[in-house]
Amino acid sequence: MLADQLERARPALAATEEGLRLAEMRKEFGVGIVLENIQAEQDLTRARQDYANAIADLDKAQFVLAAATGQPAVQK
Repeated sequence: MLADQLERARPALAATEEGLRLAEMRKEFGVGIVLENIQAEQDLTRARQDYANAIADLDKAQFVLAAATGQPAVQK
């Protein structure tokens, strides 16, 4: 379940990075507006936060599972 969340977050992050790249290109060629860039940057920030949260949630769940089963915590 948490691994699925992480797998969904990866392509979302890539898509928002591409969205920002395209917004910057539109602005550079005079067909985009500053607001598009700001919105794309906000979307990218949210996607990065979602990705980081997914990693943290998965790590936390793995730690809890290891503790519950008496396994030593493994550092990556």
